[in-house]
Amino acid sequence: MRPPSEDIINKWHTLLPKYLDVEKIDIDFNKIFESNEIFDKWFSGYEINVYNNLIQRNLKTNKNKNCIFYLNSNNNQEIYTYLEIDVLVKKLVLEIDLDILKKIAIIGSPCPETFISVLASAYLGCHHTVLIPALSQKSIQRRLEIFQPDIILNCSNKIFEIHNNKLISRLEIDDKKIYFNGKLINFKQDKDITESKIYKPNQPLFTLFTSGSTGFPKGITHSSIGYLLFAAYTANYYFNLDAKSHILCGSETGWINGHTYSIYAPLLNSSTSILISDPSCLSNPKYLEDCIEKSLPSILYLPVTTVRLLKAAYLNRSKRVFKHIKSLGTMGEMLAPAIEAWFSAQFSKINLPIVNTYFQTETGGILCAKTYKSNPGIKTGEIGCLPWYLSIESNEQKLKLTGSVPGMMIGIYAKDYDKKRSNYFENDFFNLNDYGYIFESKLFVEGRTDDVMNIKGMRFTSGEIESSILSLGAIIECAAVEYKNKLGISTLLLFIVSPEINNSIELTRHDYTKRLLSKIRKKIINDIGTNLNISEIVFVKSLPKTPSGKILRRHLREFKYEKIKFTQKFTDQIFLDKAVKLEVTHII
Repeated sequence: MRPPSEDIINKWHTLLPKYLDVEKIDIDFNKIFESNEIFDKWFSGYEINVYNNLIQRNLKTNKNKNCIFYLNSNNNQEIYTYLEIDVLVKKLVLEIDLDILKKIAIIGSPCPETFISVLASAYLGCHHTVLIPALSQKSIQRRLEIFQPDIILNCSNKIFEIHNNKLISRLEIDDKKIYFNGKLINFKQDKDITESKIYKPNQPLFTLFTSGSTGFPKGITHSSIGYLLFAAYTANYYFNLDAKSHILCGSETGWINGHTYSIYAPLLNSSTSILISDPSCLSNPKYLEDCIEKSLPSILYLPVTTVRLLKAAYLNRSKRVFKHIKSLGTMGEMLAPAIEAWFSAQFSKINLPIVNTYFQTETGGILCAKTYKSNPGIKTGEIGCLPWYLSIESNEQKLKLTGSVPGMMIGIYAKDYDKKRSNYFENDFFNLNDYGYIFESKLFVEGRTDDVMNIKGMRFTSGEIESSILSLGAIIECAAVEYKNKLGISTLLLFIVSPEINNSIELTRHDYTKRLLSKIRKKIINDIGTNLNISEIVFVKSLPKTPSGKILRRHLREFKYEKIKFTQKFTDQIFLDKAVKLEVTHII
């Protein structure tokens, strides 16, 4: 990629001591940024003790401060101070410290076991990956084959098969005591624990696998100093995350949001991280309100798909005001203005701006968003004002990074490495694979390049169509995909979740859907300006999503509704592949 400007490089250098304690390894080496043909290098003249930055320096003044607030599967709360976390990490380190240990795989949800395993990896100077338990055995096996760990820690209640003759070790915490393969771990009196280890310049810190929404998973590797600085700064800049903050990030730990804004950024800012064992429960209003009342988050950061479901669930529920919530954020899918307006007003006396984050696993942290100080309200596709560090262009409305940021990936794990690499890098640019544009110094994102439709000779993105339709009160979720009919003509196929339709009796359902179809057509004409050729609307109980909350549009494009419409009972589960299923209630 092209190097950022000298001003940007120098500003990152100035910010470094504010967030991190690092050591210069060569007093004559002043290179902060090194441009590379593929993966750039940041802070090559420095090394870092990652664990010291995350935990040990907090022990000086914050040892009795809450580090983790955890709500388990029984909705019981567990609180861990920074000192208690340090003790548990060191117990685990003594148990797993092997001479050959360089890579650690962790299977775990957002829970203390996963949190402590990640920190133990940092203590040992290892390279880790976190895999979420909700993935199938085959999906986990596939990722383990790519990553090739030296040890596998299972922090979940699921049982997994042995991988390549490596024992998958079970890790449990009960009453702040840590158990390894069913045995209580105590400090070994005959063995002194070594100091936490140093990460050399651009040594891999972790690899996270993408959700697989676009096909075979690939692992994205991040370094230590550059990533950690970017994580700490963006959390503070966009959310005002600081030592007084309690952040609830409703993401699995195995996704980049869960890593960056549940683990690393809170620890680097001496904050408290709120962990929810099953983040999908946050779409239940009662569960969410109980969680907020118990954990008192100042920052509430949820997937867009969760917010959509909450909006529908609150139709018959009064507004709740929580004075301690100061910042609201969303992640994942496109944020429609109607959803933004509801979320902005729902939990506060005054409308709060939504920090609608735009970034990818590959960038490590937020590229662009509105900040907590912005004005509420957005236009369709609006992300926010371009920050000082973002160098981005829109070439034929395809977004490309023209300058590196410190959080950028430093490597890829993939079977088809050369193909994956070429998908990203082109002519010193980094392809974000999104359609978008810049207007009045603001970034607008229309959707993934994979989700573009060409209908009647015009280009549309799923995001702009879905945002329009989601403003209709009867619809809580929507997915728009391109479908080619028998004549090879592209038409619009809509998948819609509407409680009004799903809960109606069969005699009245047809009339409901006809009226809704008329409203959808009028809405599209009004918002987008053309009468799109809608082939069919498929009403479903829920949309298929990845565990990170992204809609699986690539599977929906393969939906053979013409056959199903006449041969399938709508109460049956329709499988789009072995794992992805739909419950269709009506087709019009």
